Amino acid sequence: MSATRDVKELEAQALSLPIDARASLARRLLKSLEEVSEAEYERLWGEESVRRAVEADSG
Repeated sequence: MSATRDVKELEAQALSLPIDARASLARRLLKSLEEVSEAEYERLWGEESVRRAVEADSG
């Protein structure tokens, strides 16, 4: 299974949670990003921008 597919499945599962559970998960995920180094943060956003560009190009 690809990482993209894994993320999509996790996203679908997360979105099916009750709102309070989603809010708690969102807080935890955002907090985990605060612990990322500046270099890692830029790498992650670079990957995300490429993913979004590919997605936009494919419709």
